[in-house]
Amino acid sequence: MTPKLIAIAALALAAGALFTLARAQDQGAPPAGAYYSHLTEERTDIAVGVTRAGDYVSEKRRVEVRESVIVPAHFGSLVGITQAGARTVLWFQGEGGAIRNVSVADADSRLYRIEPNGSRLVEEIRYP
Repeated sequence: MTPKLIAIAALALAAGALFTLARAQDQGAPPAGAYYSHLTEERTDIAVGVTRAGDYVSEKRRVEVRESVIVPAHFGSLVGITQAGARTVLWFQGEGGAIRNVSVADADSRLYRIEPNGSRLVEEIRYP
């Protein structure tokens, strides 16, 4: 492969990565490490009242469609939630103590379901 061809291939790869990143940001996608996956319809029977004796008055079926955000299992447990403009930031702490964030858009007006996916951290490279 000639140096010119390698440079063109690298430029095309970089342009594709920038296009993909810009498109993901336009769609409100979470940053790397988490991703929107699918819609889940949750059906719940919920009591809408109780009598003085403590019996349920009636139950109504509630249907919610939630967008699933898949978070790698090695991110660990949810330890905090903060607000950053129109985005909500979920903070996770893994077994080794590392804190990682996942950002979701419009959590005040959209329903989400945060799901760990059973992935594992394969390699961690530290740069100076």
